[in-house]
Amino acid sequence: MPIPLSESRDLSTANHYFPAMEHKHNNCEIILFVRGNPTNVANGRAEKMGIGDICFVSASAVHAILDASESHEHRDIYISLEKLEKLCLDLFDREFLDYLVHTQDSVKIGADSHEFAAILSRLARLEMKERLGHFDHNRNAYNICILSVIADILGMCYEEIHCKSDPPPGWLYEFTSRVKLPEYFTRSTAELIAMSGYSHTRFSEFFQRYYHMSFKHYLRELRMEYAKNLLTLSDKSILEISEMTGYASVSHFIRIFREENGISPLKYRKSHVCPGGQENHGRSAATGASGEGGRDAGFRGLSAR
Repeated sequence: MPIPLSESRDLSTANHYFPAMEHKHNNCEIILFVRGNPTNVANGRAEKMGIGDICFVSASAVHAILDASESHEHRDIYISLEKLEKLCLDLFDREFLDYLVHTQDSVKIGADSHEFAAILSRLARLEMKERLGHFDHNRNAYNICILSVIADILGMCYEEIHCKSDPPPGWLYEFTSRVKLPEYFTRSTAELIAMSGYSHTRFSEFFQRYYHMSFKHYLRELRMEYAKNLLTLSDKSILEISEMTGYASVSHFIRIFREENGISPLKYRKSHVCPGGQENHGRSAATGASGEGGRDAGFRGLSAR
């Protein structure tokens, strides 16, 4: 049975709330996982995703998003191979383009909670302006805005690639990849270290050597990033978020959060809510999106249709 082709408009974005069965795209795809913990599958390789994860999938990949919960939401951004090539050669290099296009599965891109929330906010703002007809007089400006967001996301990936040194051994890389999932980093430090098969002392030596921090500090960072995502992107109560991040005591959670971020969880939520509140991540039809300003001259040739 042939694999269906999912056609998308070059330099556009769309929100989705349901699983995506196996398919291919006519364009490359950047996926931002907004809610839920689905499984992203590219060319048969499955990887669990969570809130705040971003993936790049090449147009040549056979792709699916499975195991989506009722509260699932992800946003796609589409770019043609032609425009991706020009963008990468103008801003990055040929090696980076080849890495994106010829990878055998999806490329996971790291973004902290602030960066992820900012991207979604810009998409929502531009989506509203497009719906109100603010770009009707100049569609090319709209394409430039989309390209600026794509460039920012790919820039995070480029930075991550070129900042790596002294890579950890395979077992430790696989271990930390697994621990990044909420069902793991909410467990106790002792329980997780036991999963590695090493003693507490030996494991701590390995982790400090390759990640330049203690494993306890690493877990705290994961929990705090997850908490900030939940505070920004969900309407869960502080008590619920405390429990979801692995803290049995809400007062302990608030104290740790304040130590790490300088403010309470409630104040953080109030200061980071997107314009228009949760509606900004609401259910929208396919539109274009991206950051405004900054890169107009560099993107004019790219965005011409």
